[in-house]
Amino acid sequence: MENMGVFFALLGAVLAAVMSGIGSARGVGMAGEAAAGVVTEDPSKFGKVLILQLLPGTQGIYGLLIAFITLTQIGILGGSSDVSLYKGLLYFIACLPMIFVGYWSAIRQARAAVASIAMVAKR
Repeated sequence: MENMGVFFALLGAVLAAVMSGIGSARGVGMAGEAAAGVVTEDPSKFGKVLILQLLPGTQGIYGLLIAFITLTQIGILGGSSDVSLYKGLLYFIACLPMIFVGYWSAIRQARAAVASIAMVAKR
């Protein structure tokens, strides 16, 4: 019971990184499929569609950043890892927005990127 605070804080950090990473992977994949068609037709548009394809990947970076901040704050990446259950639950709750929003916003960014890639294709 004495390490449950560390457990919940770690759970939040891991889920923030994993879920936003999964969302980013799906999002970059969706945008990549759209970009592949555009580049096949007109290779000169590669630079424009590459930037649009990479936009959903930012959510994965944010999730990883939240995970590193959490790991640093609880002492896993240096210092003592003396975290009470209450404090561990607070860290978990603090990670919840990134767990859910990181996943879904990456997919929504991918939809916007796919629409933008379609606009690049028409020009």
